[in-house]
Amino acid sequence: MTTSYQFPHAVSAPAPAQNPTWHCRDPFTEQRAAQHNGALVDFRHLAVLSISGEDSPSWLHSLLSQKVLDMPADSTTRSELRRAHVLDAHGHILEECWVARTSDGYLLATPRSHQHSLLDYLTSMVFWSRVSVTATDHTVAAILGPFTAEHTTEATDTADTTENFPATPRPPLSTPVAEIIDHNHLVAAGGSPRGLPLTLLFIPPTADLPQTIDALLATGLTATGSWTWDALRCAAGLPEITTDVDERSLPHEYDSVGDPATGAAASVTKGCYRGQETVAKIHNVGLPPRRQVVLLLDGSSELRPTPGTALYADPEQKKVTGRIGTVVDHWEYGPMALALVRRTVDDTTELTWKTDEGAGSAAIVGELSVHPVEHRAGRDAVKNFRSSARNRNL
Repeated sequence: MTTSYQFPHAVSAPAPAQNPTWHCRDPFTEQRAAQHNGALVDFRHLAVLSISGEDSPSWLHSLLSQKVLDMPADSTTRSELRRAHVLDAHGHILEECWVARTSDGYLLATPRSHQHSLLDYLTSMVFWSRVSVTATDHTVAAILGPFTAEHTTEATDTADTTENFPATPRPPLSTPVAEIIDHNHLVAAGGSPRGLPLTLLFIPPTADLPQTIDALLATGLTATGSWTWDALRCAAGLPEITTDVDERSLPHEYDSVGDPATGAAASVTKGCYRGQETVAKIHNVGLPPRRQVVLLLDGSSELRPTPGTALYADPEQKKVTGRIGTVVDHWEYGPMALALVRRTVDDTTELTWKTDEGAGSAAIVGELSVHPVEHRAGRDAVKNFRSSARNRNL
């Protein structure tokens, strides 16, 4: 990890954050720039694994919860960006990664706190496959927002013929940015998870990092850090495993099953993978026990809850109804958070939280929260079958 280089005017993130840049002195201006114009975000909280070898497409496809076999591999520097999980046998989320494909294989970007566990798991699953799994010294940065200068080059993805998802264009890159990527042999992986135009830049150790960052910023991008990323992804309802996931988390609780172009990290049609039975069962006949919500926090105090803080729906705070994840101050919404609550908690319920330092209240933003579908075709089929069986005395 290259930590010696600092973004211009970078303010270090509070411990124990793994990103060396929290913001660049003006966090709200940086958030607005990222949302409306485009920003270059320090993403050094992510580590990069390289997957190569003749069998890597089919091998990696069988281990991750999202499809990666159909990702185009006709370029060394441009890729579609997909999000994927590693699940346990019961469908709980163990690992999370962003996936880019190159002509040589795949690059996986995962939080640094999960680098070794993901590397160990993938290595343990190689067996006789012709695959190599290695940790790399790539530095990750990201272009966030609709960076559409006068002249843009836009790569179009092929449609997903298995699930009939429409082709989704990657975020456009201005011509100067595209030239920097090509000149420095960076891998640029673009997508729009939860509607956020996001391009991850994988900068190899052979590149001159300060010169590359300075050149990218000279194109008009605003320098920023983790505060901007957390604020915009929180407003979009995009969770991260380090703060928004616990040992019981299921993909459906985050509305993270389906079209990879939306940022969904699990598929119900890609074939067998560990935990797929639970994913398929919930998708067809069940409902998740919890759902992710976006909260607006009481802004009358500077006191904020921390990730993992319990949420209560009763005034006496006797029964825990959920947990808080990412907490951030958004340039437009103010203090807000992601949280997991029981599926039955109504959007109009006033929630409260309490820490050793104090307490506060929170309101659910219904239009930004997850609402599991109550009626499933599979559930109706099971009911009809049971009714018919009873009528026939089976």
